[in-house]
Amino acid sequence: MVGSAGNIVGNQALRQAGDPVLGIFAITPLALILLVIGVIFMVVVGRRLIRPGSAPLESDDSVLHAYVSEVRVLPHSGLVGQPLHHSGVFSDAGLTVAQIYRNTGAVPATGDTVLAANDVLVIVGSVQSILDSGNPHLGLQLLGDTDDGPHLRASGGLTVMELLIGHRSRWAGRSLVDLDVRRRWGIGVLGLYRQGQLVHQHVARVVLRVGDILLVEGSAAQMAMLPHEPGLIVLNAPPVTPLARPYQVWAAPLVLLTSLLLAAFGVLGLRLAIAGGILALTALKVLPLSEAYRAIEWRILVFVAGMLPLGQALIHTGVTQEMVNWLSGVAQVLHSGSGLLALLFILAALLTQVLSNIATVVVLAPVAIGVAHHLHWAVDPFVLAVIIAVSAVPLTPLANKVDLLVMGPGGYTYGDFLRVGWILSLVMLIVTIGMVPVFFPLH
Repeated sequence: MVGSAGNIVGNQALRQAGDPVLGIFAITPLALILLVIGVIFMVVVGRRLIRPGSAPLESDDSVLHAYVSEVRVLPHSGLVGQPLHHSGVFSDAGLTVAQIYRNTGAVPATGDTVLAANDVLVIVGSVQSILDSGNPHLGLQLLGDTDDGPHLRASGGLTVMELLIGHRSRWAGRSLVDLDVRRRWGIGVLGLYRQGQLVHQHVARVVLRVGDILLVEGSAAQMAMLPHEPGLIVLNAPPVTPLARPYQVWAAPLVLLTSLLLAAFGVLGLRLAIAGGILALTALKVLPLSEAYRAIEWRILVFVAGMLPLGQALIHTGVTQEMVNWLSGVAQVLHSGSGLLALLFILAALLTQVLSNIATVVVLAPVAIGVAHHLHWAVDPFVLAVIIAVSAVPLTPLANKVDLLVMGPGGYTYGDFLRVGWILSLVMLIVTIGMVPVFFPLH
């Protein structure tokens, strides 16, 4: 029940209605069945529906070449002795020279920089079209993972890192110019990857979105600060430094398990058990208290707190009751609890594409409870239909913030979500109608 904010809000609706709340592991058996069926569907069917070319990124060296290439200027090249902006070779192909390395170290890649023999150019975009042109005067050699490369990480003590823009990042909705990343963080941005496509023209002016991936370059000290920036997710994080005390490795999962079990068996309330677990982690010096505060999803917390009064407003103004009356009439015509389950599932699935999953549960959970009371049925199955629908129906990436986060790294499009999502949604609907009454009887 703590796996999703939608679950918590649905449980809160039960509490406000005076009904018994669901235990922390009450939905686990049903959820495991949904999980297994979802995995089988994606392995057997779902992955075949994704358009060719959409493939998850991997956090290894091959990813870096999706953004940048390194080429050496050979001694006989016609580019030797020419200022960078005079050649026109790279700009005509829509490429950007991000950095230049030579024996003396890193050289700024300005338009007036004169190229020299054996210079190594770090180029944003694909240079394959230039290399395939067959022009003998270019004299460019594409560098691979040889002993003398890649210079991108070796020269000047620079490090390359991939950053995923998360939903609580202050970078989302702003451009690199607005953020002034060079001055404030001391890093350079080599490329931007969005929805499976490399964006390399006017990157500094592009307004960043949740799910975008930035390839950034900077010193090791500067890069060490980025993982602490709220909402930025490092995809190629450096190896984790071993903990000073080996017992801390086991303390964290043990404290988590103990907290959940105390809540599950009713020894402590959920909130008290979780708060006690956090205090235990800080006492054992597994997690500094400052890190615990930084890890809190404040936006989600404030959003949930703000949506709950909205749900109460819908109840007090009669909007919820009107929906209850309509759904009760439909249920009496259907003469079927399964039909009402299906109707609530479909309504929640469609509404969550427009609203957030939390807002959808706030609106529909009281309606589901009201209909169940009106028809003298159990409330749990109908609230669960709403909860499942907002988490398991990825018709669009807007349905859930998780969908937005995987869209960029996976290279997926809206069409991918729709092709996979409508069939998966139908499967989840059938499983919900069939299995919810098994674990939570309608009467």
